[in-house]
Amino acid sequence: MTSLEAEAGTAVEESYASYVSPLCIEGKALYPSLLNVTADDSDVQVNRGTAARWYADVTLSTDKATPVKASFQNGARTVSADITWKKLNLLAEDRPESLTVRSGDTLRLAAAPEDAEDGTVSISVNDKTLTPSPGEAAAHTFDSTGTTTVTGTYIAADGSRQSGSLEVSVLGGSFPESSPAFQFGKMRRWDAGDWSDDVVFDTDHTVDMIRSNSKLFLNMKNITRDHCLVARTGEKGAIIDSIPLDGFSIQALVDGYVWVQERYDDGSERWRQEIFERKLPDSVDIRINIFVSGVTFTDLTTRRWIDHSAFDKIGMYTFDMLRGPDVTTSTCHRIKCYQDGKFIGESYYHQRHMPEEEHL
Repeated sequence: MTSLEAEAGTAVEESYASYVSPLCIEGKALYPSLLNVTADDSDVQVNRGTAARWYADVTLSTDKATPVKASFQNGARTVSADITWKKLNLLAEDRPESLTVRSGDTLRLAAAPEDAEDGTVSISVNDKTLTPSPGEAAAHTFDSTGTTTVTGTYIAADGSRQSGSLEVSVLGGSFPESSPAFQFGKMRRWDAGDWSDDVVFDTDHTVDMIRSNSKLFLNMKNITRDHCLVARTGEKGAIIDSIPLDGFSIQALVDGYVWVQERYDDGSERWRQEIFERKLPDSVDIRINIFVSGVTFTDLTTRRWIDHSAFDKIGMYTFDMLRGPDVTTSTCHRIKCYQDGKFIGESYYHQRHMPEEEHL
């Protein structure tokens, strides 16, 4: 992984080499929408990373260094790098003993002395055999997750033989298509998908995270900015996939009570309730359930579903309830949030004050 960081100062130019293509590059950007990344003068898709970070996958050229440029804040600062796709010679003394790649990554494999001009080369990868010429490299894409041993053999013209091997760990997986939603300050259990065991999940410091295999327990402590969860090949390894995290809040009884709007001759009353939302995603449904006998909504039902469209421009939803003449309690009800039919949190009420948001 190569980092192209955005800091104050003049343009920066560097040179790098990578065994792997595409190469995951990442950096910081306070305004990702004003960031542009190119490789060999072609635009590269930029993805949001954790907090104020970004990442991109750059496909490298086999025959020349690939010029990569990141332009921040509409060109106010640029960072450039020439990145060479280095062949991995299984006979070289300085080769790595092992390598971790992502599913879909490609290596340029070779197995011959650097000065060899004749002889034969055979490289075994799983059930496939590669036969590049001495001095050349054969590209192989690792599609299946797991650990495999890559073995290269060089047979010289005089019949002498040299062999070398490399253990390659291939990690992969993908997040679900839809972004998970999190009620501010409430822990949610979420299935992150099917992942290799060694994949590392990473997010910013305002999201608490506990992992149990591919099941995550997440608690979002700040919803004033966008959040993202990424999956890496290691603690600071290449990013395999990312997914936005949708934080929101629901609060009811902000002033500590409901209002009596009207009293009727038979002793019944019409009470009013307000609910306030912040950043409620379209994917979240809210169920309002009245559980006191003798209290209903004005349409005489006791359960109601609403979504983001029910709230006005300031994020408020108002509903009325009828309280029967013989009811001695309040209009007790629960407001719960669901995504894809799964419970993800309950509204904050007067008795359950919202916690303070953690600083960014």
